[in-house]
Amino acid sequence: MDGIDLMVKEHEYIKEGIELTRKACLKIVDENFVDTSFFNNALIFFRNYADKHHHGKEEEILFDYLKEAGGDLEKNLINAMEIEHNWGRLLLQDLEKALDEYNKGNKAAKLDIIGNAVGYTNLLVRHIDKEDNALFKHSKNTLGPNKLEEFNNQVDKFENSSENQANRDKYIKLLENLKQKI
Repeated sequence: MDGIDLMVKEHEYIKEGIELTRKACLKIVDENFVDTSFFNNALIFFRNYADKHHHGKEEEILFDYLKEAGGDLEKNLINAMEIEHNWGRLLLQDLEKALDEYNKGNKAAKLDIIGNAVGYTNLLVRHIDKEDNALFKHSKNTLGPNKLEEFNNQVDKFENSSENQANRDKYIKLLENLKQKI
C-alpha cells in the first residue's frame, strides 16, 4: 500500500466532515438551532479519525522518516505541521468547552461554537492543501524508493492492526451517520 496515497485518500473523509460541520454552523445561524449531538459526534470523528488515526501516522511514522532523511527544510515542514496539529487540538478543546457552556444554558456560547468550529474547519482546509501539495510530494521526493518502501510497510502495519482497522471503520461509519443528521 502506498502510505502517502492513503493519507491523501483519508483527506477526502476529513473534507466531508469539514463540510458537514460548516453546514451545522450555518444551521445555528439560519435556524437558531444548535445540534449538540452532531457537534459532539463531530468532535469524536475529528479527534479520533483526523487526529489520532491520520495525524498519528504523520507524527509517529512519516515525520520520523523525514527527520532521518532531511535537513533544515524537513525540520521546518515538520514543525509547521505539528504547530497546526496542536492548533487544531486547541480549537477542538475550545469547541468542547463552548458546547458544555451552551448545555449549561449559556446561549452566548453559540458564538464560541461557531467560532471554534469554523476556525477548525478553515485550519484543516489549509492544512490539507499544504499536506497534499507540499509535504506529501516533498516526502516522496526526499525519502527515495527504499525509505518509501519502509514507510509504506510501517503504514501497512499501522493500518492492519485489528484495533486500527476497527477504529477506522467505526469513525467512517460515524461520518456516514453525521451525513444523515444534516
